[in-house]
Amino acid sequence: MNDSAFNLRRLELERLIAVFSDSEKERIHRAFEIAEFTHAEQKRPDGEAYINHPLRVALTVLRDFRVVDADIVCAALLHDVVEDQSERLVATYGEEDDEHKALYVIERMFGHRVARTVKGLSNPEVVGSPEAKNIFYKEHVREAIQDEAVAVVELADFYDNAFRLDRVPAEKRPSFIAKYGPVIRDVWMPAIQSIKEGHPLFLAQEHISMQVKKVYTQLYE
Repeated sequence: MNDSAFNLRRLELERLIAVFSDSEKERIHRAFEIAEFTHAEQKRPDGEAYINHPLRVALTVLRDFRVVDADIVCAALLHDVVEDQSERLVATYGEEDDEHKALYVIERMFGHRVARTVKGLSNPEVVGSPEAKNIFYKEHVREAIQDEAVAVVELADFYDNAFRLDRVPAEKRPSFIAKYGPVIRDVWMPAIQSIKEGHPLFLAQEHISMQVKKVYTQLYE
């Protein structure tokens, strides 16, 4: 792990959550600790320590999207825990009667809204050709982001995956473009344009729209 970069992000998280109440900050700290522990042995495709990913997603939610909602920040930090590390989560934080029920662990510790959001962010396993998987993924995102809290974290997650092609080995980039390009064009662009007042992303809508269009033009067209 690049400790200096990680430590800077961790300090930025502390700075950005200073506006929350003490109880909300405690929940966010707890979510970070669980994410750090459960992802401890996991790496990103480029070899980076995985914890940097949910940390960046949470920072995007707070800094770029200007969302001040402790549940959404907790869900951002925990968004891959159930999908990638459910057994480790249950083994460490669960009880005998909720084995293999990682979402129940999240709900018990953080409440129904966080658990529901994490569930919406967990991609189901799909069997089939790469093309079929990409179509399923696009429709999954389209459906999932009908939930506003899911939409916030899903977009921040998308930023950290689809907008960082420079970190992807050249031989793998065509598969990333095939997966993410149609989602930007057919799902995110119209969804961002349709955001109404009251949506958590409303204040940052114009900035997000410009950024998404710029990335699509530069990397995916």
